[in-house]
Amino acid sequence: MSRKRNSNRGKLSLYANLSNRFKDKKDRISREHAEYLASLPKDPLKRILYRMHPKRVFRYLFSKKGLIMMTKVIGTMILIGILIIGVLFAYFRRDLD
Repeated sequence: MSRKRNSNRGKLSLYANLSNRFKDKKDRISREHAEYLASLPKDPLKRILYRMHPKRVFRYLFSKKGLIMMTKVIGTMILIGILIIGVLFAYFRRDLD
């Protein structure tokens, strides 16, 4: 008994559109990043000063990437704070009784 093979050659798969969309988005983001890096000054010191300009720093902090980064930093600080409080309670446990 031989089965007929269903060949998908020449047909789009079910997820082809999603795949193309993700690839296009990744390409677009990488192109934008490359254009941004190309627009920066070539000298390393000037590049650092360019990036540290307050206008650009505030623009980054209130962008989507900056807000995600700030959320991660705040979450990490909260976890470290909880850890420090736990360590302090463990250290001064004998004084609490």
